[in-house]
Amino acid sequence: MQPYQIVLDTNVLLAALRSNRGASYKLLTLLNDSRWQLNISTALIFEYEEVLKRERKQFGLNLEDINAIISSICTIANQRSIFYLWRPIAHINSGCIGIINNLAFWLENIDTGGRKHCAPTIMNIIPM
Repeated sequence: MQPYQIVLDTNVLLAALRSNRGASYKLLTLLNDSRWQLNISTALIFEYEEVLKRERKQFGLNLEDINAIISSICTIANQRSIFYLWRPIAHINSGCIGIINNLAFWLENIDTGGRKHCAPTIMNIIPM
């Protein structure tokens, strides 16, 4: 069976660092599981870096810790290219980069997780 191709939303990463009791933390601990393959883009890594460094004090982490987390993610993830010409037709809030990444990576499902700037959505992607 092919592994599920996933994108880790920045809010899921934040939630995992805030608490080790929730589903986000469980997902983070299972990222290297053979059932799925994490996918990243350069833009997504920059978003992780910007948000985690800005919020690091609430987790009690320093810059080196954040860099180590991001490096670990980069080590296990597939680096993907984004087809930015799709952006104008996607009609998606610019803050929803995870959706753009899901479209670009041809993933089967999109789950926005109810981010405050994106309506909670699960949709199937049908390749053209």
